Amino acid sequence: PYGHRKFEAVAAIVISGFMAVASVEILTECFQRLFAKQSSPPVVSVTSYLIMALTVLVNMGVSYYEHKKSVELHSQLLAADAKHTLTDVFATF
Repeated sequence: PYGHRKFEAVAAIVISGFMAVASVEILTECFQRLFAKQSSPPVVSVTSYLIMALTVLVNMGVSYYEHKKSVELHSQLLAADAKHTLTDVFATF
């Protein structure tokens, strides 16, 4: 109830807030691009796909490891960050 356990709860709430802000920003950008009259399509190359695939694999590994350690250490902060990292995987897709 005191010390770093209290900090972990506050940090988990802060990470949740960042996730909410990121979600709103992603949705806002999607709607702006969807309804824009003069939007140019992004240029995507083979290198782009390779970088995205590597990013997805690394983020999935980090998220899995953080989740495993959060259960082992009973850490709310690691659990929240594992979910935050997993959102990066969805954002990459």
